[in-house]
Amino acid sequence: MSNNLLFVNARIKSLENSLLTPVQRDRLVECATLSDAYKILQECGYGAGLTIDDYTSYENLIAVKEKEAADFYKENLFDKSGLEAILLKNDYHNAKVLIKAKYLRLADAKDMLLPDGLLEAARMQDVIFEDNYDTLPKPMAAALHAVDVAFANGNRSPRYIDVTLDKALYEDMGVRIKASKQAALKDYLVFVIDTDNISSFIRSKKLGLDIKYFQEGFIVGGKLTEGFFSGLYEDSFETFKDKMKYTDYGDLAQVALDEENGLVKYETAVDNKIIKLFKDNKYDMFSVAPIVGFYFGQLTEIKVIKLTMSTIKNNLDKNLLRQRLRELYA
Repeated sequence: MSNNLLFVNARIKSLENSLLTPVQRDRLVECATLSDAYKILQECGYGAGLTIDDYTSYENLIAVKEKEAADFYKENLFDKSGLEAILLKNDYHNAKVLIKAKYLRLADAKDMLLPDGLLEAARMQDVIFEDNYDTLPKPMAAALHAVDVAFANGNRSPRYIDVTLDKALYEDMGVRIKASKQAALKDYLVFVIDTDNISSFIRSKKLGLDIKYFQEGFIVGGKLTEGFFSGLYEDSFETFKDKMKYTDYGDLAQVALDEENGLVKYETAVDNKIIKLFKDNKYDMFSVAPIVGFYFGQLTEIKVIKLTMSTIKNNLDKNLLRQRLRELYA
């Protein structure tokens, strides 16, 4: 695998210059009209030089870029590299949508699907609606079977679907990443599990939900145990912040409990730390970190562009936009 890694990482180094830069991002944010913003998108390789009259169709250009990013990433998958684990989030999201469509008759299910990960969404729809999960990853198949049983027994909760498939996702990712022995991927998995649990803890407490609600959705595999959170569930958020200072996530807890838009800022801060994790490893040519980092860099760029174009299109407050802008990989 090392020779392949060296080749792909060298290729990626030459492509990193194509990513959106902070200067380009700031210019985009300052645009007053979609037509002005579209010109900057063209400079950044969106639209392949095409001229359009209806600038509100920028979503199609972004969708093409998103697919190109996923396709390039898939071209560079190696056996037992752990790289495939990164694509699982799309597959498990699509599994949630499709199983809900199966049982809850979602009219807009197609619009809720994400681009294909390791699996084709169309094929997933067939096997899920046919109750034949043999070709799916084992954790996903087991989760879907559990949902079938729950619904047959009268538990028709959309949340049960989300919780069951989320746990299966992280189980699946964990198995693949452990086998890869890639340190950056292991650090990433622990980080996303812990930060998801922190978010769930704060949301549950803010809504005044019973501790069982949080415990049902808790994901194992992070540094912070279920007991750590449960022991703080009846305490104040101030006590929680004090305890979090002695973990790797003290700064994130402080952001999340900010009085104004705390959880929005938290999501941004989490994304920024993920980018930093891979940015710090971008020169490790014998690791898959540069490949994952470049892919996450593309996804972050796309997220920033989506937020910015939507803000311009709908004439929204750009100060709120700036709170949600992510750090870039470039």
